[in-house]
Amino acid sequence: ALARHHYWWVPVRLLLRHRMEIAADAGEVDEPVAIIAAERDSVVPVERTEALRSKVKRLVFYRAIAHADHNDLYDRPEFATALSEAASLIKAAGSQRNSSQSLP
Repeated sequence: ALARHHYWWVPVRLLLRHRMEIAADAGEVDEPVAIIAAERDSVVPVERTEALRSKVKRLVFYRAIAHADHNDLYDRPEFATALSEAASLIKAAGSQRNSSQSLP
């Protein structure tokens, strides 16, 4: 769908052999997930990110970095902060799950 969005004039379905249904696949994941997005992403439009976000079962963190685009997201100081927060929340969610699974 993303390739069709960008290359609407190309028969994408005929050319791409490997389908990547990220939103559908995310619905099958039963682990904590964090999403950090670029608010003005020109490669992965916000609608695609929202489709992914709506399918995630255990979303523990979501942040859209203001004014960021796809190719400058990682250069933003807010990204490093968001990544650190996301990692902490994923670790905490994993720890909570592991401790509850070990109960008799």
